[in-house]
Amino acid sequence: MVGLFDIPGTGPHVTSVASPLPRITSLVTIDGTTQSGWVANSARAAAS
Repeated sequence: MVGLFDIPGTGPHVTSVASPLPRITSLVTIDGTTQSGWVANSARAAAS
């Protein structure tokens, strides 16, 4: 699993996990509003 983050400096910066992550078995909320530069998304969510 690889994730890209908005970390200051020359990038992009890539983080890789060293071992498998635990299985998600219940609802998870990822709240990125505390990240610097966060702006509310006014776009409508895509239909799935």
